Amino acid sequence: MRCNGGSYQKWRTAQPAARSAIMLQSVGTGRCLNQQDNGYYRTAPCDRSAQNQPFTVG
Repeated sequence: MRCNGGSYQKWRTAQPAARSAIMLQSVGTGRCLNQQDNGYYRTAPCDRSAQNQPFTVG
């Protein structure tokens, strides 16, 4: 899919996750980025206790 600036392609930081990590939340869906066990990424309902939703930047 090409970039078009739509809300489904925009992200915001959600509530800080544990250990100074952040969660990335889709502006269009309200769902958070979630790393799958197979290395792929999908969105899922935001869950601060989820092991594969916190990300560190930098």
